[in-house]
Amino acid sequence: MPTTTYFNIDPLKQKKLIDVGVQLFSKNKYEEVDVQMVVKAALLPRGSFYAYFVDMEDYYNLVISSLRIERITNVTELAKNYAGNLFDFLIVLFKYDITQYENNERQLLLQHYFRFLQTKRLGSLEGTIYHPAQEKGIYLILASFKIVDNDLVKFDDAQKASIIDFAMSVYLSTYNLCLHNHLSEHESLSLFTERIKIIEKGIQ
Repeated sequence: MPTTTYFNIDPLKQKKLIDVGVQLFSKNKYEEVDVQMVVKAALLPRGSFYAYFVDMEDYYNLVISSLRIERITNVTELAKNYAGNLFDFLIVLFKYDITQYENNERQLLLQHYFRFLQTKRLGSLEGTIYHPAQEKGIYLILASFKIVDNDLVKFDDAQKASIIDFAMSVYLSTYNLCLHNHLSEHESLSLFTERIKIIEKGIQ
């Protein structure tokens, strides 16, 4: 989380730092961006960066926060009045991600972020784009769906959390695979549907 000093600077300067981050992290992978690139693009003294942020990951999380907010809004809209189970909804969400962000800055930012989650956060997904620790978040949206259509199969909260985490790990890896291999929308959706249905069948 940024320091108090960051939150005390002019809101326009805050926005500029976020905009610079969106540009840099869209064009480059997380590990390819360093402090020098940030301060040069933002016309910021190097010392100011460390007055605002603990490290590069701290800055990255700030930049991604705008994407999280946007994503929560979009997923909430997709989930509204949706009658299917968790796995059916994940297929709908996956199709949205594959199509909504095609060939633009946000798509690249999302792609690089999903890759970051896999390489940096695997096994520690609390606070990510789908499982934020805050009271409002995408995890709570996913948890609101029944896991399977069979009402005889019951899951407690811990089991439900494990299923969602596992399903979303498959979600992230499949998304990155599809974009890396330049699969078509149809190919991507078919691959993810096949994978997610395997999970669904396995827990019924």
